[in-house]
Amino acid sequence: MSFHLIEFSVNNFRIFKDKAVFSMSAHKSRHTFSVRGENLLKTSLIYGPNASGKSTLLKAVLTMINTIFYSTELEKRVPLPYQKFLFLKGNKKPIEWEIIFALSERFFKYRFSIYEDEVLEESLVEFTLSGKEKLQFKRGKKINLGAEFKGAKDIFEEKTRKDVLFLSAAAQWNNELALKIVTGLKMISLIRADRSEQYGHSTVQMFKSDAKKRKKILNFLKRADFLRSEERRVGKECRSR
Repeated sequence: MSFHLIEFSVNNFRIFKDKAVFSMSAHKSRHTFSVRGENLLKTSLIYGPNASGKSTLLKAVLTMINTIFYSTELEKRVPLPYQKFLFLKGNKKPIEWEIIFALSERFFKYRFSIYEDEVLEESLVEFTLSGKEKLQFKRGKKINLGAEFKGAKDIFEEKTRKDVLFLSAAAQWNNELALKIVTGLKMISLIRADRSEQYGHSTVQMFKSDAKKRKKILNFLKRADFLRSEERRVGKECRSR
């Protein structure tokens, strides 16, 4: 199974009053790969001046993923992350998340919105690059289910509280497509430069002392499109640390 992020967006979250969008789509180059005609970056960097929203955008991605992972865990009772835009007096708008992704060469758009302790809306749509769409599910006060979720109506009615995402509940109760999506989300890797130093020393030591781990590190850098030159250059940089 493969999972590739295409686009992420969030609205009314912390410092983002309006919709903020992060996209992995790009023109074809040596830094991209293709999924059924959609050119995606192997890796992308977010940079900018202080207080420009870099950390908040990463926080928004992690918040969305963690909400999907943990909203069904009764014993933790983690509250929904209603962290609305901070600088609008009387702000009573919902926060909206949306992720577009490729799952084993199928394209999906998943979105949900929350207000305080309640999921207001949630939907999963499959689409093609030609513009055709197929509803997998759409949840409001009631729920409409597509073919791959037809057997999950009881999950919504009996297992999905107002503060639980239906996608999370369906995965917990072994719906095949929901399980694949939740598993795929675990493949998204985020690295924050301001927190990477804690791993740097141990990584360099593994590169120097263990041939098998060195090979794994180099393979990771190649796949992530971080390897600027051959192993000699990487080795030189590691030895200088």
